[in-house]
Amino acid sequence: MEVEGALSCGLELAGVEAHVGSFHLGPMSLVLEAGKVTVVIGPNGGGKTTLLRLMAGLIPHKGEVRYCGSPTPATPGRGGLVDYVPAEPQADPYARVGELFEVSGASLSKARSYFPELDEFLPRRTRELSLGEGKLVCLLRGIASSRKILLLDEPFTHLDVSRQALVLRVLREEAGKGRLIVIAMHELHLLSAIADRIVLLKDGVKLFDITPSEIGGHLKVIEDAYNARLATIETGAGVILLPSPIGVPGGDG
Repeated sequence: MEVEGALSCGLELAGVEAHVGSFHLGPMSLVLEAGKVTVVIGPNGGGKTTLLRLMAGLIPHKGEVRYCGSPTPATPGRGGLVDYVPAEPQADPYARVGELFEVSGASLSKARSYFPELDEFLPRRTRELSLGEGKLVCLLRGIASSRKILLLDEPFTHLDVSRQALVLRVLREEAGKGRLIVIAMHELHLLSAIADRIVLLKDGVKLFDITPSEIGGHLKVIEDAYNARLATIETGAGVILLPSPIGVPGGDG
């Protein structure tokens, strides 16, 4: 179910909650804007992946997920609206990279426009790729899809610095074209480079939903959520958060 002309529409989560084993997410509500990058942060096991999978229609849940004000089907891909790229590349190890693009329907020309070196990957089998190469291929496939909403789980893991920079640039361009992008990640130092909004989760609960300019006023909340000290660097682009060698709050340093 492609929604034509709906790039200006947003995604609304209204009182959603889900159980995955013993883990409980929510209830929570969020309004996600098209043309913006929302970054979900929080400690391991906080609910980031569960939230993305809920939005992608991959797990049962209570509450509603609405697009353009209308409920979306609770099915994988939300009826053709959502493309979800998991944290670890998932592909047939014997499939060739070119085949991944063919079966997914993603635009190979669009992926090439962002990463011309992709042609060198196309004849290779996915098992022949390094972790970083496999991750980049899966990210490019998702980015090159025609779906309005792009959900990325840990997109910068395994990527070297140059390819992290590439993904940052490409995602900002995609958002600039009106795409709705949600990222779950741990790279707090990249928040000022990619995030329009930041959502913090811990134990399945939303602790805040802020803009990057508000990070400084929420530093203690972030430290408490991670149980870690953070160092801050003020730049023209915003506050950069880094792990501090001081140690965890209340520790001996």
